[in-house]
Amino acid sequence: MTSAPRYNFPPRTEIILARRPVIFVSQTEHGYEVMDSENGAISIVPYSTFVEMLRLPGSAINTTPSTTGSRLETRLGGYKAWQALPSRQREIGEIRLALCRAMVEWRTKLRTDAGDPRLQLSGRGLDKPEAKEFIAEHASIALSMKIRTSPRAGGRSDAFILYKGRTLNELFR
Repeated sequence: MTSAPRYNFPPRTEIILARRPVIFVSQTEHGYEVMDSENGAISIVPYSTFVEMLRLPGSAINTTPSTTGSRLETRLGGYKAWQALPSRQREIGEIRLALCRAMVEWRTKLRTDAGDPRLQLSGRGLDKPEAKEFIAEHASIALSMKIRTSPRAGGRSDAFILYKGRTLNELFR
C-alpha cells in the first residue's frame, strides 16, 4: 500500500485544482483545508484526491513569492527580510550597499567629467586604481570602517578588502 505525498504549503498559497482556483488554508489529518477563491467556501481535499487533481490539465501551484500580505512574514517567522539574516550576513549586506552607493557617485563623476549622461560602468573601468580608491574611500566614510583596495603585506587584517572590478560591476548591476 502506497501513501499519497503530503506537501507543505505556506498559508494563503494559491492553487488551481481542476481549473478551479483555491487558496490553501491549513493541513489537517484528513487532507488539505482549502478555500474557494470565488465564493469563500471552505472544504477539505483528501491527500490522495489532491495528488490526482494535480495531475489533471489546468492544475497549478502558484510558487511566486508574495510581496503583499503576510505570506512572506509567516515564512520568515515574523521578520520582513534582512532582519532574519545572521549578523555577519547583515554586515556584508551593509558593505555591499555602501559599495553600490559609492559606485553611483563614481558613475555620476565620470558622467560629469565626460559630458555623457548615458555612460555606464564596466568591470575593466572599475578595476582601475583611481576607481577603486574612490569607491573604497566613499564606502569607508559611509560605513565608518576601513575598506582597503588590496590586502596588507604580511599578515591578517580586519579591514574589508575591495572586490575586483568584475565582481563590483556584477554587484552594481
